[in-house]
Amino acid sequence: RQADKDATQASHADALRMAEEAVALDAECGAALSTIAYLHWRRLWAGSRPQSPDDAKAGLAAARRAIDVDSSDHVAHLWKGMLLVYCDQPAAGLADLRRAHELNPNDALTFSLLGQIEAGAGHVELGLRHAQEALRLSPRAANAYYARGLAYSAGGDQTRAVADFSQVLALQPDSAEALLG
Repeated sequence: RQADKDATQASHADALRMAEEAVALDAECGAALSTIAYLHWRRLWAGSRPQSPDDAKAGLAAARRAIDVDSSDHVAHLWKGMLLVYCDQPAAGLADLRRAHELNPNDALTFSLLGQIEAGAGHVELGLRHAQEALRLSPRAANAYYARGLAYSAGGDQTRAVADFSQVLALQPDSAEALLG
């Protein structure tokens, strides 16, 4: 299991290095900038190492630059929103997540993450609807079950929450650490 974690961290480090090289070649490469934003968020969310306080700043800077390059890039809005939520700016984060959804209303990952954050912000029914839409679009997506489980939990339905979290573990057994801390 540790070898898998190490390989994943190395893969993310390689991806970050390649995305930074792409930006060095083309400062307006929106895909690379969005990738940088995602990878910094992923480090923060997953607690991957190396992690530093600068990850949030670097991720937000990359997302903002990607949006400056192409304001219709839903992926850049998605990761900017998640980074803002991580930085304890949930209202601003939700605004960017909602903008990502407006730009691409058929992205299962956006629905899933928006569902998680809406439910966490107290908008349980909206979070549940977003999670269910994510499952409609991607019925085997563990993150969609996770989002719905969070929404059920926030709404007080622990039985359904546990069932969805169990489905996450069935789909992604290595998710246990993320679910259990």
